[in-house]
Order: sequence, then structure tokens, then C-alpha cells
Amino acid sequence: MENKDNFLSSIQVSKSNLAKAIMTGEKDKIDKCRKKLEDLRNEWMEMPVDECTPRNEENDDVDLTSSSSETVNDYDYGVDNSSQSVKENKKKSNPAAENKKTSSQASSKPRRKHVCPLKGCKSQVVDLPRHLREVHKWTKERAKTATSHFGMRDSFSSKVGGKRKEKKWKDYHHHRKCPIAGCHSTVRRLSHHLRQVHSDICKGS
Repeated sequence: MENKDNFLSSIQVSKSNLAKAIMTGEKDKIDKCRKKLEDLRNEWMEMPVDECTPRNEENDDVDLTSSSSETVNDYDYGVDNSSQSVKENKKKSNPAAENKKTSSQASSKPRRKHVCPLKGCKSQVVDLPRHLREVHKWTKERAKTATSHFGMRDSFSSKVGGKRKEKKWKDYHHHRKCPIAGCHSTVRRLSHHLRQVHSDICKGS
């Protein structure tokens, strides 16, 4: 009986060690724990029936060994079935997010490479300020203004918005002809025109 209890406790310890090894990602420990569990399972299968306790306890112990073998088979892939099912459910529940991610990756344009403008350096780099900081030991402030200093900055206004159409000025005033005989003026504000030009006629009337 004591041997059996020790045997079961060693199985539990091996299972917990295997779980810890999988969490840490140490392959050597994972292989050792798997091998130990396999050996323990084989020993359990080879044990005579007389050493086991009555039938109901025997069934419980057999269930323990079968569960331990299932965990070994599950851990062959590095994760258990529950984590795999959770990942599969996430993939099924978010197809729109995956499509959006793939479309954004496909639509993103590759960044243009710049040739380093310093003499003796023929490197082609995407991020010129970082290249100047790390390779040529420029200061952060000086490297920030490198693209504009060397005239390498793109003019984004012409690319994005294009050429703006000039808005034509429109006169919304209603033009009227002067009703005074002999005056052929067409004015926007008739009352103002009569006061300024024909004040004598207006006063006489």
C-alpha cells in the first residue's frame, strides 16, 4: 500500500514538473519529465493486480494513470487541449480582425531607402536619423534635422492634396441701372449712387 502511494505521488510530482518545464520552455527538462512519466506508466501497467487495493480504488487509480498518459500525449505539442481550444475559438470569433490585419499589411507601402549623404559612407538606409546616430555617432538633435538639412525630405503637400483649384471670386450684388436721364451708370448700390452723384436732383425732388 505504501509503495503504491509513493508511486502515485511520484506520478503527480512528475506531472507538475512537466507543467513547470513547459511554462519555462526548457526542452531538456520537458523531455526528461515525459520520459519519466512514460516509465512510471509502464511500471504501473506491469504491477500485479494483488498489490492494488479493492476494485473501486483500483478503477480510480487506473483513471489516474490514463489521465497521466493523456497529459503526456497532450504535452507532446507543448500545450494542453484547453489552451488549444481557446486559441481556436479566438480565431473563429475574430475573422474580421484578421482580414483587416492582412489587408493593412498588404496595402502598406515599403519605405523608400536613402543613400547616406556623408562622404565615404555608401549605406542605403530607411531611417536616416537612426543611421546617423548609431553609425556616425551624431547627437539626437542633429540627426533629427538631417533629412531637411540635406534636402531629402519629401514634399507631402503636392502628393496628398494635389494642386488646389483657385476659388473664383463671385459678386453676389444685384446690379441696377441708374434711372436718371442721361446717366448710363450700372451700380450695385443705387441709393448710395443717387446720394453721391445725383444729390442735387434728389434734393429738388
